[in-house]
Amino acid sequence: MNESLSHPRVVQLENVTKLFKADGQNTAAVHSVTLEVRLGELVVFLGPSGSGKTTLLTLISGLLQPTTGKVFLFGGDVCQYSNEELQRVRARRLGFVFQTFHLIDALTVFENVLLVLRFTGLAKVTARRRVKDLLYQLDIPELAEKFPYHLSQGQKQRVAVARAMANEADLILADEPTSSLESSQGFEIIRLLHSYAREKNKCVIVASHDLRLVEFADRIVRLQDGVIRETTEQRLLGIGP
Repeated sequence: MNESLSHPRVVQLENVTKLFKADGQNTAAVHSVTLEVRLGELVVFLGPSGSGKTTLLTLISGLLQPTTGKVFLFGGDVCQYSNEELQRVRARRLGFVFQTFHLIDALTVFENVLLVLRFTGLAKVTARRRVKDLLYQLDIPELAEKFPYHLSQGQKQRVAVARAMANEADLILADEPTSSLESSQGFEIIRLLHSYAREKNKCVIVASHDLRLVEFADRIVRLQDGVIRETTEQRLLGIGP
């Protein structure tokens, strides 16, 4: 599989549909979605609950496979990756911010973020320095030795964002990253993700129903009932920061 970092097209969806069976009926969580996402962009999937946002993120990561259509990640067909190849891509090139955080209660905050770097081949001293820098960047250095069950929801979200950035992922997938944060904290997180995409020439895809995120997006993809209803290129319009 081609994993060239120079590939400007990070994600490509071609007529993707994902069906789930419920009560004997097939329901389309995502229907006939075609989309490209490139390096340097922060793209927001915007829509209400049940619009297909999280399903799209999961398809892009390869955790789900489409019922029909094609999902390409870093130039390779996700359905053609072996399990080992997908694991390697996720460990080295993807970052995740989950709604439920998925922090490990038995590990400290520092250890939770450091764990991501075990699979990158980074030297221990460099890895520890990177984690320390990230905790300062996200204004949570005092949480380094605390355990997740001692943290507020907002603090857990910041730790989750630090973990997503730790491996300098080419693509960060963030599911409702501001849902547990006050307005000012939410704006700060989105600014950081936006700067990460632009300054490091990475890609960030955010799924949210939070209309406040609109001003930070380079592109807004509005979803309803699993279908793209509208796409707005804000960077081209000069609206984004």
